[in-house]
Amino acid sequence: MELNAIATALIMSALGFEPADRCTINQKLSRLSPSGGTALRDSVETGLGLILRLNAELNKLGTGEVWNFLHIVITDGEDTSSETSLEELGGIFYLVGRTIPTSRCKTAFIGIELNNKELAELAVLSALGGDNCDLYNANNVSLNEIFQRISVNVGLQRQVGIVGVQTNNMSALMFQQRNSPVLQIRRNRFAVLLNLDFSGSMEGKKWQALRNSVAAFLRNLQDGDLVSCVLFNGQVHNIGKFG
Repeated sequence: MELNAIATALIMSALGFEPADRCTINQKLSRLSPSGGTALRDSVETGLGLILRLNAELNKLGTGEVWNFLHIVITDGEDTSSETSLEELGGIFYLVGRTIPTSRCKTAFIGIELNNKELAELAVLSALGGDNCDLYNANNVSLNEIFQRISVNVGLQRQVGIVGVQTNNMSALMFQQRNSPVLQIRRNRFAVLLNLDFSGSMEGKKWQALRNSVAAFLRNLQDGDLVSCVLFNGQVHNIGKFG
């Protein structure tokens, strides 16, 4: 094995990534019971920070440009526990955009059974990332279908913009949606980071559906791809801590 390949494998392992064909995420998710609050912004910040660290290490090896990054955030409710502010999260999204080309890095936000207020909150987070982010609403579409759309090979990209409108004594958020074909973004290898809500509201059928969809998605990854997982309830956890 080449020295660069060995060094890359060591870096990936140190940051919690596993080969997609041998990953243990499904087994670990099956042993977890959702509980607690929702630290959504904290977890998104953690995920983006992990991607920035990984990209920096790969660039040191001269292999950064052969890796693409996919960050998938799934949640079913509004943030109740985060310490990270919108301004701080916007700053790290800005850093990601300046550091990694949009063609090589994407964050996909997926909302499960969100009400209008919760969807608006998730749309604000997605808007912070600009072209680096997509927003998907799973209220009327299955998780499996959404995972297919954002698969590493082909799908549909939903871009959501936010426009503030002042009307008399109230402000409204208008959502502009545009569906357009996504060109294949795989160039060589893909590092996938799953960022999953396991707060108390995810218990039951939603958690089972999420686990099933994640398992199906992981089966579609190819040899050479890597995957890791961050979990959040009232705190943020790397799935590795669950053995």
